[in-house]
Amino acid sequence: MELPIAWSVKDKQETIDCLGFVLSPNTLYNDKTLRLRYFYQTKKESIDTIEVKDYIEKSKQVRNSLSFPFTYTPNGQGSSAFNWPFF
Repeated sequence: MELPIAWSVKDKQETIDCLGFVLSPNTLYNDKTLRLRYFYQTKKESIDTIEVKDYIEKSKQVRNSLSFPFTYTPNGQGSSAFNWPFF
């Protein structure tokens, strides 16, 4: 995504890993260009009952990692508009 002005965005790389899947969301920023990259891979067709708790916890982390909310207010003016997340 090309941004209208330079932003203070930090690169971020993480990995969410469990026995059922792995997700690697990455935020990359350079010269007013923001890139959101996601790698997801299932590890097996189904999970065992003993793995369900970890799978649910990791799935919640995945949901939190799939959005990148930010706002743009021209000329530093305040805004009460809703901030739409970008996916």
